[in-house]
Amino acid sequence: MNKERLFQYMEEKNIDFLILDSLENVSYTSGMGVPVPYGALFAYGGGMPLAYSVVSVKDRKVTLICSSAFENYTKYAKADKVFLFENYNHFRKADGEAGLKAILKKLLPENGKGYTAGIEKRSCPVIIGELLTGFHVIDAEETLKFARKIKTPEEIIKIRKSAEIEDCGQNRLLEYARNYHGETDFEMWSGITQAMNEAAGKVARISGELALGLNAEIRDGLGGPSGIRGTAGDMCRMDISIRYHGYWCDCTNTVVMGRKPDERQTYYFQVVEEAYEAVKECLIPGKKLSDAAEAEAKVYKKYGMEPQVYTGHQIGCGVNEPGRIVCYEHDILEPQMVVCIEPQQYGDPGEGIGVRLERVIEITEKGPQELNKFSWGHKVW
Repeated sequence: MNKERLFQYMEEKNIDFLILDSLENVSYTSGMGVPVPYGALFAYGGGMPLAYSVVSVKDRKVTLICSSAFENYTKYAKADKVFLFENYNHFRKADGEAGLKAILKKLLPENGKGYTAGIEKRSCPVIIGELLTGFHVIDAEETLKFARKIKTPEEIIKIRKSAEIEDCGQNRLLEYARNYHGETDFEMWSGITQAMNEAAGKVARISGELALGLNAEIRDGLGGPSGIRGTAGDMCRMDISIRYHGYWCDCTNTVVMGRKPDERQTYYFQVVEEAYEAVKECLIPGKKLSDAAEAEAKVYKKYGMEPQVYTGHQIGCGVNEPGRIVCYEHDILEPQMVVCIEPQQYGDPGEGIGVRLERVIEITEKGPQELNKFSWGHKVW
């Protein structure tokens, strides 16, 4: 966490406390990758968020409050204090709400009059709101957006590790492309995720799509896998994300299965790669997010094309962090921002042509540094 940056903003805006509940912001402020809740622990344990952060500007401290089921995870936490509440027990009824409220009452002033508290209005549970009577309550979104924009060296190390794991999956896709024997997209997805889990040393939090054949035309992120068995010459796109110790990597590669790309496929690869390089050249301190989006659009215009989706986004404790690389966002780029750029173009319906190229990039004083090391799919032949 960029602690000084967070406290600086809170002091400037006269925010006394932050009470955070989302996986992304609790992971960010506490240093612990909050597990995604599922199963009996969540279904029978109250169904509420199972981890919270309380940030106090006066004490300049962060307190992590979480379910006792996450106790083993707290060894990774960087919070100044950790409190546990029991929300689930196999053999007796647990009152997680009462335990959570008791801890929060210890941390917050009994009478909130004269204090300002920031909450996540889109996700904050009612039980938190009930404790904030008397407080001036504001949305914490802008505070966290400001703090999370600039990554610390420790955060970048975590993102690099996620990128290394994801490279293993992308390299496995390249192996399938070079030595394609008619595997289904289910079979390839299994091998790809196995490679990533082995690199992580555990079952990792992986999500994404593997779009083979005509599914490569789909641009809305719902392209499979879906049991398709391809043939030599089919295009295949893999957009995949992994969360490791609370930090994400998100990258995409496109390949042609079993042979070199044909002339039409090569044309789309060349256009998208040219757009990628144009966007990457804009990722220098002092430029705006919108400058990078305009650079992509300029390349497409040269070929009689238009942008298909947004150009990219920041990444960290969230896969898609604000601000995005779009024409209407004009935030200034700064060193130690980490972004993903993902230019893409698609052919006519029925062609099965779709090219998307995406890597994670750290913005530095010396220029953009790609954190992913896998090769683009059209360059492996």
